[in-house]
Amino acid sequence: MDDKIQIQKVLRALKVNKFNALYAKNRDEARKIMLDLIPLAAMVGVGDSGTIRQIGIIPALEERGTVVVSSGAMDMGQGLKTVLAQIVAEELGVYVDDITVISGDTDSTPFDVGIFGDRGTHTAGLAAKMAAMDAKNQILDLAAEQLEANRVDLDVGNRKIFVRGSPERSLLLRELLGGSAKIKKYAIETGKPIIGKASINPEALPIDTKICQGAGSRFFSTYTFATNTVEVEMDSDTAHVSVLRAVGSHDCGTVINPDGVEGQIDGGMAIGLGYGLFEEMLIKDGQVLNPNLLDYKIPTALDMPVLSRTIVECYDDNGPFGAKGMGNSSTINMAPAIANAISTLTGVRLKELTVTPEKILDMAATKEKSE
Repeated sequence: MDDKIQIQKVLRALKVNKFNALYAKNRDEARKIMLDLIPLAAMVGVGDSGTIRQIGIIPALEERGTVVVSSGAMDMGQGLKTVLAQIVAEELGVYVDDITVISGDTDSTPFDVGIFGDRGTHTAGLAAKMAAMDAKNQILDLAAEQLEANRVDLDVGNRKIFVRGSPERSLLLRELLGGSAKIKKYAIETGKPIIGKASINPEALPIDTKICQGAGSRFFSTYTFATNTVEVEMDSDTAHVSVLRAVGSHDCGTVINPDGVEGQIDGGMAIGLGYGLFEEMLIKDGQVLNPNLLDYKIPTALDMPVLSRTIVECYDDNGPFGAKGMGNSSTINMAPAIANAISTLTGVRLKELTVTPEKILDMAATKEKSE
C-alpha cells in the first residue's frame, strides 16, 4: 500500500462529494459561511503495558458446531464483538450467529493491553483471524482422516468441511466435533477439543522508521488516513458558531462491517463537534464549576450538522482481511476544521478549545487593537 496514494484518494473523495457546491449559499448580512478542511494521518497500533505487549484471542469450538471466542479486548460500544465474530466466522466457514464473543473479563480471557490507538479491529481482529486459522488447521487435520482426503484439498464453508472439486464429499462441522453414525471417530472421542489460540507482539509488525522512531515505533503497525470538511456559519455580531454540514472521508482498509464503520464516523464527528464547540470544563481554584450535564454541554440531536461520509477502501497487509481501525481518526479532525473555518472568516487563530463566542470576540478585539 502506497501511503501517498491513499492520502490523495481520501482528499479526492471529498471533491466527489461536491461539497464546494454549498460554498456561500443563502448568505445574509448577519452571518458568514466558510468551508474548511483538515487532513489527518494517524498511526494504528497496539500500545504498551510495562514490558508485555501481547494481545491474545482464543476460539473454542463446541460439539454442536458453535464457537466461543475469548478476547481481552473490550467492546465499549464500537461494535468490536461483532467484528471479531465476523472475522472468526469468515475464517472457520461458519455463520456469525454461530459465534459467541466473551470480552473484557480478565478472569476468563487472554491478556490485552487495552482499546486505544485504533487497534480494536486492526490488532485484536488480526489476533482473532490468526487464532481461527489455528483452529481451522486442527479441523482440517481431523477431517482429512474422516474424508480420506489430502488435507491440502480441503476447505471450509457453510458450516461444512468439503473436498475442493468434489463438494459432495463433505462433513458438517457439528458432525466432526460432536459425532455422527456416518464417521469413524470424532473429536469428542479422541479427547482433542478444537481450541485455537494466537497472540501478537507489535515488535513483529515494524512501522516505517523514517516516520516514527524510538519506543513509539514498536507500538504501531500501519497508518490510517482521514480528512474532514465543515461548513460553518458564524453570526457577525455575537460570534455564535454553528456547523451546518460536515463531511468525512476515511481510509479504513477493507471494510468488515459497513454499518459499523458509518456509525463510527458519524459518532466520531459528533464527539469532535462536542469538544470543538460545546464541552468546556470550567475550573477555578482547583474546583470544577460545571460538574454536570446541565452546565457542561454536549451536542444534542438539534445541534448536529448534516453528516455525510465517504469510505476509501484499500487492502492493508498488516490487518485482518486488509482491515484497519478508524475510531480516533473520525473524531480528531472536526475541531481543527471548525477552527480553520473560523480563522478564515475572522483572521483570528484560536489555539485552545473549546471554541466559544467569548474567545472569538476577545481575540478579534486584541487583533484589532494590535493593528
